[in-house]
Amino acid sequence: GPLGEMDLTKEYSSPFIGKGNNRQPKQPLISTNRVYMGIVKAWYSTQKHGRIECEEIRTATGCDVYVYQDVLTRGQAGVGDVVCFSVFASPRGQLQASSPLVRTATHLGYALTGIFRTGGPCDHRTDAGTIDCQELRRVFGIEARVSKEMGRGLIFGRRVAFNAYMNNQGKVYVVSVMEVDEGFQPTPGNLSVTYSMPGFQPADGPGSIPVVANNPAMAPKPSMVPMMQMGTMGMGLAMGNSGAPPMMAASASSGLGVFQLHGFGHRIV
Repeated sequence: GPLGEMDLTKEYSSPFIGKGNNRQPKQPLISTNRVYMGIVKAWYSTQKHGRIECEEIRTATGCDVYVYQDVLTRGQAGVGDVVCFSVFASPRGQLQASSPLVRTATHLGYALTGIFRTGGPCDHRTDAGTIDCQELRRVFGIEARVSKEMGRGLIFGRRVAFNAYMNNQGKVYVVSVMEVDEGFQPTPGNLSVTYSMPGFQPADGPGSIPVVANNPAMAPKPSMVPMMQMGTMGMGLAMGNSGAPPMMAASASSGLGVFQLHGFGHRIV
């Protein structure tokens, strides 16, 4: 199939050459590693690790993916955020997410920023243009596509904030966007307190990590979440009825949440 095979025999290979300020990108992560999409479902502040739920990985292995504080911090991600990542098997046999992890959507407003372009590499029959985003380039090596409906009112060369998803072909599509000023920065995920999504149960056996009581202050607001559903082209968007900027998160009543993420893995060969 288009997703290829899951290879967990090797640890993630860094996409950078050099160290510190001398690091330079080698090639996008997706060109050498499988990339999966999932939702950060739990964070345990005392243990300094959390869980990412990816349906593809759950189906294949029966496990969730561990993610440690440094990886989430670099990706500015927290509970309820949609993330794309690569995995490796630790010496203990745990599946772990590696950097670079990119947060593509958040319930805290917008996950990413970039520059809107027209005439970029997209299908101009359906797309208004693309967004050039450094974080997406590191992982996917491509720009995020903006539909004509989503791109109304956007001006070439202006800075925008946006949420996006990866489809099963490794393409990135924008699902909400807004022009912002140069000083705008996405709100990072909150890793200061322990929290798990309502209804989340770890998938690697009962009692391995306790399900923590939810912190209402961190709970995403369901009325502000766009509903994404699987379709013939991967995932489609059905917007909620809120007038606020679209938010993305998971709810207690629907397993993976109001949008059914299948954790698409993709590798270009």
